Amino acid sequence: MSGSRLVRNSADLARLAQDGYAVRIVGGFLVIDDIPFVDDEAQVQYGSFLCPLDLSGDTTITPSSHVMCFVGGVPRDKNGQPIDGLVNDGVEKWSAGPDWT
Repeated sequence: MSGSRLVRNSADLARLAQDGYAVRIVGGFLVIDDIPFVDDEAQVQYGSFLCPLDLSGDTTITPSSHVMCFVGGVPRDKNGQPIDGLVNDGVEKWSAGPDWT
């Protein structure tokens, strides 16, 4: 099934797209791109949120986990420290593929 069809058939994904988020479906994962963050050099960069999708046919169902992974760098707070809630071990444990590591 195409990602665009899944987005159209799922109210939660459709809402994200309607609200202006850059939504993609990649290998059974929801990817939300263009998430701004500040890096260790105080420069604005862009990353992505990634989470597995739970599906029933061609629509999403209540997720078994609300955990998301941040991909694209290490977001920093106003003091330049890593934001603990957004720093993770990486997506390689999620079997998302080499494009996400």
